Amino acid sequence: MPKLLAIKKLISGIQHIILVLSLVSYVFSLNSCSQPTENNKVTFSGVITLEDTTDFSGVTVSLYAPVELDTALIRINEQYPNIGVQISQETEFDHREQEPLYTTTTKADGSWQIKAAKGEYNIVAEKEGWGWKYNYGISGGGVETELKKEIVLKGDYNDALTIEAGRFVCIEENTNINASLIVLPGTVFYFKNNSILKINSDFNITGIENQRIFFTKQLHASTAKIIFEDNNTGVLKYCNFNNIDNGLYFKGNGTISIKKILFKNM
Repeated sequence: MPKLLAIKKLISGIQHIILVLSLVSYVFSLNSCSQPTENNKVTFSGVITLEDTTDFSGVTVSLYAPVELDTALIRINEQYPNIGVQISQETEFDHREQEPLYTTTTKADGSWQIKAAKGEYNIVAEKEGWGWKYNYGISGGGVETELKKEIVLKGDYNDALTIEAGRFVCIEENTNINASLIVLPGTVFYFKNNSILKINSDFNITGIENQRIFFTKQLHASTAKIIFEDNNTGVLKYCNFNNIDNGLYFKGNGTISIKKILFKNM
């Protein structure tokens, strides 16, 4: 009997040790699962300023997955680098065509912060009356952006017109430009209310490779049309025409230079 009792105590002790080791292993597995998740997070932050106001609150800041680029077009770009447009996030990304992965809004001082999974994102800052602006391929850290006050065009313009760099221009109604037009890089033209933009003068609409000029419209709610007519000289360079569904028209023109233009969804 004493030997049997000793064996039972030994078995009980071994079972106790196994239970303790199992609990330790379970806790360790929980920690090992949660720790990488935390390590896979990165903080995105920044400051958005708004032109013509001191209250920078209410700007929507969103993180989007980059667009998956067409591998066939990439191969063509690599094989013929001097022909056509080099596709990139700047030529292909439109935030209105996908859902954001993370979203927040700015405080009164323009600050914002998002904790997200590690990776590259296209960051979009957007506010009614100031339009939107993109930052491509951001993998963390601080991002500073200024949104300039929206310019509304409608009716007739008979004096020379220069659109500063980085402006958001709303074509609210049919618009006629009857004097020289200069548009600087990074400008977005946004068409509403089935409007038509008609340029009856010399024009220089020139973006640069990393600050293209965009022409787009309200998706699913409007149409857009652009007419270049009776221009003696004109330059279109590094421009994206996206969803200008009623087309571009050139009538009775002199010398028009068109380079590095991308047409999409037209």
